[in-house]
Amino acid sequence: MSKQAETNTTAQSTAQKARSPFELPFAMPVMPEAFGQMMRDQIVRTQAIMGELANYEGVAIARARTAVDELSRLAGDSITYFGQLSAEWRKLSIEAMQRTAEAFTPKA
Repeated sequence: MSKQAETNTTAQSTAQKARSPFELPFAMPVMPEAFGQMMRDQIVRTQAIMGELANYEGVAIARARTAVDELSRLAGDSITYFGQLSAEWRKLSIEAMQRTAEAFTPKA
């Protein structure tokens, strides 16, 4: 049997013998209780991080709502201002036409 075939056979027999991650030849020697404790600790840390993210998200949502409200107010003010400018432009146009007509009207 060649060396490659022997290596493949050894790897297959090792994989077939292993029943859990703790029995794999390359796995770190970790006891199931220690692994469970590490997972519980990690869950606690993850919950703390998620809580902080929720706080930041709340702040971001409040700022977004404030920005939207401010933009809405600005848009309303802009529309009102446009209406005022338009009215003033119409008034000045009429006055300018009246002055032009008076300038070309013969004086008696």
